[in-house]
Amino acid sequence: MKKVYLFIALCSLISIGSCKKDDVNITDFNGSWIEAENRLDTLVFSSRESFKSDKYFRLNRGKEMKNGQVLPKYGSGVYEYKIKGDSILLYNLISSCYCFKNYSFEAQSGILIMGDFYEKNATQPEELKFVKLD
Repeated sequence: MKKVYLFIALCSLISIGSCKKDDVNITDFNGSWIEAENRLDTLVFSSRESFKSDKYFRLNRGKEMKNGQVLPKYGSGVYEYKIKGDSILLYNLISSCYCFKNYSFEAQSGILIMGDFYEKNATQPEELKFVKLD
């Protein structure tokens, strides 16, 4: 009987020790973040979005002239996200497919580094760095 209790205790310790936190809370990101290189594109994380979930951010890229109309630049809009370890899974709400795409992701104090999810550098994709605005 002692072996059974010992086995259960060991399994419990292993399962507790192997747990890791996959999701990062939105409060860690609340506010505005600006792309560090050109300082034109911004991410806005806000728990006050009109959505019921707090797993959304808005990408603001400005406007451009397309076919005689002033429209938001490619990639602008609202994204749903999930953070899993060193990856961020993103879904653009204007997409017709509810499909999350996987990008590299790293969060440091005041810095977010992620894959080029809106194809800023479409011909030579590289990681994008965003810094927190005060």
